[in-house]
Amino acid sequence: MKKKMSIGLLTLVIAVAMLMPASAFAAVTTAATPVGTWNTHLKWRFITSGKPMDFTNAPTPPAVDGNYVYFVAGKKLYKLDKDTGKVLAGSTLPGTAGFGTSPVAVDSSHNVYVFVNGSWVVKYSSDLKKLATSKKFEGQNEGPLKIIGDRIYGGTWNDSTEGGTYFALKLSDLSLAWEQGQYDKEGYYWDGACEVGDSVVFGSDGGNLYIASKTGTTVTKVLNAGEGMTIRSTPVSDGSSVYVASKTATSMSMDSTGVGYLTKYKVSGTSLTEAGKVKISPSVNTPLISGDNLYIGSNGGNIYAIDKDKMEIAKTVKAPANVQGEMLISTGNSGKICIYSTYNRPPGGIYYIELTDDLRVSAQGETFIPPLQQYCISPVVSDADGNLYYKNDAGDIMAVGSGKSTSAVTGLKSAPKTTESVTLSWSPRENVRSFVIYQSTDKKTYRKVKTAKNSATSAAVGSLKTGKTYYLRIRAELMDGSVTDNSSTLKVKALPPAPGSVKARAGSRKITVSWKKVSKASGYQVVRATSKSGKYKTAATLKKGSSAKYTNQKLKKGKTYYYKVRAYRTVSGKKIYGAYSGIVYKKVK
Repeated sequence: MKKKMSIGLLTLVIAVAMLMPASAFAAVTTAATPVGTWNTHLKWRFITSGKPMDFTNAPTPPAVDGNYVYFVAGKKLYKLDKDTGKVLAGSTLPGTAGFGTSPVAVDSSHNVYVFVNGSWVVKYSSDLKKLATSKKFEGQNEGPLKIIGDRIYGGTWNDSTEGGTYFALKLSDLSLAWEQGQYDKEGYYWDGACEVGDSVVFGSDGGNLYIASKTGTTVTKVLNAGEGMTIRSTPVSDGSSVYVASKTATSMSMDSTGVGYLTKYKVSGTSLTEAGKVKISPSVNTPLISGDNLYIGSNGGNIYAIDKDKMEIAKTVKAPANVQGEMLISTGNSGKICIYSTYNRPPGGIYYIELTDDLRVSAQGETFIPPLQQYCISPVVSDADGNLYYKNDAGDIMAVGSGKSTSAVTGLKSAPKTTESVTLSWSPRENVRSFVIYQSTDKKTYRKVKTAKNSATSAAVGSLKTGKTYYLRIRAELMDGSVTDNSSTLKVKALPPAPGSVKARAGSRKITVSWKKVSKASGYQVVRATSKSGKYKTAATLKKGSSAKYTNQKLKKGKTYYYKVRAYRTVSGKKIYGAYSGIVYKKVK
């Protein structure tokens, strides 16, 4: 692949989370999904090797196939158990999945397809053995691979002037059925294919719509969505009509400025005829068809229900931010229309909208906040049991189940202690409003000493008295107002810190050890050994906290001595020693 560091590519590298739509998993499910706000819990969380906002190693959105979850992170393709998150298989790719926005595709035979390096497709068996590789295409892939019949469709994008290629590959061996790119200098940025009868329809960054036979070898340019418009979404069909989202051709997919349209086209053979249009906010979403309505998210956070016959907005509901990931609709909850979406700003949770049959909002709000908060452009997908799956830009793949959990915060531990404070850390948790730290000196009566924000994973507890033992534990206040169980209890004892900046200087039959004074120290103990791992014995005890060095005299010439230092404070006549410093050594002159 020829590398092109264009302005467009630089923009992707710098701010990809804000620019790109996510995977085209738009779906309507009849599974009984979580109902209501905060009625969820984290079933499992897979932490990938990528760092937060590290888009060259970011995981792709998860794809659910039966009892398994598939995704790519960096150069590795994973197969997980959907109920436990356990890794069942893995395969090293001949490249990477790019910026982690293009999901894998799975066919009816459970074979898995990955767009590698944004330029060629690789086919794997369900146990992740490589089966076939396609030819290479110019450009990079930012959109979905779509399986329709016995072919897989996808496109590439270079930048706004150098175009790209759209192609159809045969599923059997990934040989080329057709490719085309001559019409569009702008390329195919997020353009998935849609099945309509015996044909497929797809759009382009240039705002053009194309139609191709599912078995043919040629593509026809049908029409343009409008001057100055671009298509960065997947069309959807109800069998006789195609519905296509378009938006003002701005440089960023996140822009809420400009306009967008959802347009209805009647299909007749290889021709499309406009049959209605409704103005909406700019959108990169695939429309969803449920009943008599279309549902679509947009930049600016608007989620629309649109009468698909009249092509009129029937309902507008506001989400927290741009809805760039594909939405999920569930009709499996006693007649409710349950809409799930992500939004592109922290905390990057799942937003929930519940509509009645007459489109009244019966519930609305967050239903899930992830343990690690970040931007999010991921779709929400469901399995047959109604569990939800998605990712965010923190690099986590998450499985979300129905029902609230009040399980305790885990992973509580302490960093090195000081005379006055101790730093606690813990594992992040979902659906948290705040973390509350409690302290006791008798392990019976606890009082609240600190509150940390919901994204925190550490906090310092101060006002500790040297030599005194404390018992600390933490619990979370959840977003619905309830609280979790208490964590395990951590026992800490306030001790002086270890002296820093310890140095040794050799002289004639002597070595001088110096250090940085420890605040509120009563004195210091210097210990010595003749080997690094040998037995250390007291060389001196200094009874002034202002001391900052000690000279060890009458040493054997040519011999090496090893030293370390610790501070102490005198409390009620008893010396309370802190941790030792690092080891320093010198050879006597």
